[in-house]
Amino acid sequence: MSTRIPLLALAAFLLCAHSACRRSADTRNLATVDSLLLVTDSLIKGMNALDMAAVARIDSLYASRKDMLLARMRDTLPKDEALLLGNYHRTMTKSMGRAKRDHTTVLEELMTARAQLVDLRSDVHKGLLEPEVEVKYISDERLALAKTRRNADVVAASVASVKRDDARYGSMVDSLLTHAPLLER
Repeated sequence: MSTRIPLLALAAFLLCAHSACRRSADTRNLATVDSLLLVTDSLIKGMNALDMAAVARIDSLYASRKDMLLARMRDTLPKDEALLLGNYHRTMTKSMGRAKRDHTTVLEELMTARAQLVDLRSDVHKGLLEPEVEVKYISDERLALAKTRRNADVVAASVASVKRDDARYGSMVDSLLTHAPLLER
């Protein structure tokens, strides 16, 4: 019996000491983190919904006609043909490059942000952080997500430009390249 009392006292002390390190969750901060998680999930869903297979198909098609296109652009062309070929080439190099290069990077950034937000949510929910630190971490995550959101918007716009300009100019470019004088091929 004499050893039970010190053990019970020790257990009670440890329980009190453990709960003294915690504070109740700040519901406003918790709601903010939940909101950031919703935005992140929405952005991940949007990035996954982009038709990167169509972008790859269009890129392959562009690669097959690139040399002829560049040769044709060096010729003296009527203004409307030069604009058509120039606009198509610019989209297929700049927008295509951004779409292919940045899609995976942005998706990885979003997945990392999501994992960090889940961890932060757990810490906020358990009241493990000091109030000032909690607010700083939430602010940092908000800023990082805003940057990644801008990058995701650029990727989505680039994919849309590639698909739009391929639909708009693709057949006309083929026609111009097919009907180019034989000396130029």
